[in-house]
Amino acid sequence: MHQATDETDGVSRFIFDRKHFAPENHRVKPRALEPGHADNMTSVYRTGGLQEGDIWQLSIAYVEPDRGKPTLARADLRVSAITRLNLRVIADNTPPRHANIADWPTDRSEAMLRAIQLAATAILVVRLSG
Repeated sequence: MHQATDETDGVSRFIFDRKHFAPENHRVKPRALEPGHADNMTSVYRTGGLQEGDIWQLSIAYVEPDRGKPTLARADLRVSAITRLNLRVIADNTPPRHANIADWPTDRSEAMLRAIQLAATAILVVRLSG
């Protein structure tokens, strides 16, 4: 594992739950970015340099098979927004371009505060059907 060091790089968090975003006000909800309970990390994909279709293809190929449902949207974030909150992006490339947002506080209210701050900087991209 290695840290993604380029602060200008982008990462995407794929969203599968309609309750995790609000398309009417172009907003990612904090719950979409919260760390998992088991590992205290948030799974993301490094998307720097990729075209729009290639970003969605990452989810189709690597995430949707595990989830068993289609991707509804994604939260696009800059690595700099993540590191500003004393979190790290750690690339493991399993699957390709996969990384985790790590170093979340173990205190749930502190972790939620960081998720709120991250969501405020995220760009919501809703997947067009068809």
